[in-house]
Amino acid sequence: LALKWVRDNIAEFGGNPGNVTIFGQSGGGAKCATLMAMPEAHGLFHRVITQSGQQITASRIVTATKNALDFVSALQLSRDRVSLLKTMPMDQLVKASRAPAYLGPDKDERSLPRDPFDPDAPPLSASIPMILGNTLDETRTLIGRGDASLFELTWDTLQPKLEANSPFMGNLDRGKVISEYRRMYPHYTASDVFFAATTASRSWRGQVIEADRRAVQPRGAAPTWVFQFNWRSPADGGKWGAYHGLDVPFVFDNAVLVPEKTGAGDDARRLAAQM
Repeated sequence: LALKWVRDNIAEFGGNPGNVTIFGQSGGGAKCATLMAMPEAHGLFHRVITQSGQQITASRIVTATKNALDFVSALQLSRDRVSLLKTMPMDQLVKASRAPAYLGPDKDERSLPRDPFDPDAPPLSASIPMILGNTLDETRTLIGRGDASLFELTWDTLQPKLEANSPFMGNLDRGKVISEYRRMYPHYTASDVFFAATTASRSWRGQVIEADRRAVQPRGAAPTWVFQFNWRSPADGGKWGAYHGLDVPFVFDNAVLVPEKTGAGDDARRLAAQM
């Protein structure tokens, strides 16, 4: 609906409805990837950028139904009273949204007839240029802000922490992951390995899948680019690195407005101009 509004109205603001770029970070990136597989959105945007957020598959109907029921249950509503959602205060809805395991796109075979990037990149959007990017240290804040001990790990405590804090790694052998990182990056500390491994298994894996599947689309498909944001925030002595979301103030050229994140030095200004 937002994109239809842009199509119908953006010319009044000096915009071109035939040259619309959508971009998003984290969940916003996943939304952009999902729109690429939605027939109703086809033709409403012409370029895509996703930052630290991909969407390979969508929820299945049975899973989405369970999550929806958990949501309305948290609001003490029954199925026959769901119309009350339209009049409930937003803060109440936001609080209840923490009850389900996940709220996101659903492969309902109506609005979303297929998975966004499975088993291949959506042919519907093959003609649309795409940029995918991640930051080098996504999980230093995503996980690290909630557990200060992660910055003081030893080789003895690393594996238990990886087993407890890395849902995106699935059934991977944590011990083998650690030994491979130590082989490839012998200068890494145990904490460095934790954040590198958890970052790699989060949106990085999805980005590689999406980029690879775009790369093998038929000849004549639009190009795809990938970026990696490595610039480290000087905040707190640099402990957070290039954390999840740090690219956002640079993309909007707002680096100087958040010196607590960027330091607002000359290097930050130059990088903002590049981004």
